[in-house]
Amino acid sequence: MKNKERQEAIILRQEKGLSINKIAEILNVSKSSTSLWLRDVQITDEQKVRLNQNTESLKKASEEWSKKCRKKRIQWQKLGRQTIRHLKADKDNSLCDISFICALFISEGSKVKNTVSFCNTDYRIVKMIFNTINNVFDIDKKKWKVKVNCYTDNGLTLEEIQEYWLSKLDLPKENMQKCTIKQKYYSSGNKNKNKHPYGVCTINLYRTDIVQQLYGMTKEIMGEDSERWID
Repeated sequence: MKNKERQEAIILRQEKGLSINKIAEILNVSKSSTSLWLRDVQITDEQKVRLNQNTESLKKASEEWSKKCRKKRIQWQKLGRQTIRHLKADKDNSLCDISFICALFISEGSKVKNTVSFCNTDYRIVKMIFNTINNVFDIDKKKWKVKVNCYTDNGLTLEEIQEYWLSKLDLPKENMQKCTIKQKYYSSGNKNKNKHPYGVCTINLYRTDIVQQLYGMTKEIMGEDSERWID
């Protein structure tokens, strides 16, 4: 047991009336341990009132922040819709590429609020998605992160596999994230031996605004008027 941290937790609770979450944060210990240490520690009625007020204040602030973020997501989706409308009106040739990207994004991309994420074994698909999004949204390509899921018993080293994908995307080593490595690629008689020697490459762009614009573009292309993908 961490006796020193336990005693400090009791002091912070009794003398300052801090919440369990705050004490756990200050002492860098788990919430469960802090709660266990303090289960029999009493605080004054005044401290209880202050804690309740702080809790309500934090809850209100969290709700306001959620509303603000939701409003932004709605605005970004509207911007995505407007982009598609302008491309249609101008008969822009890039509309076909964007439509294809949106289709891939919805069918195979990660459905999260704040990350554009694609994965594929074919560098041509990955590169096309990478270049199209960079061009449409004027993104610095070095903002992307690359991750590889691969085997290392296929005749290639991890360094060679990483360099392969980085060279295809013209990115430096700093953009490569920790890879997922599997040891055995094939069993005896497996017909898929060396089918994908460079593994699966995932590219990630941590931009909520771009994600939501892609959602808005997709809705406009599909003729859908809903709040899907906002929450």
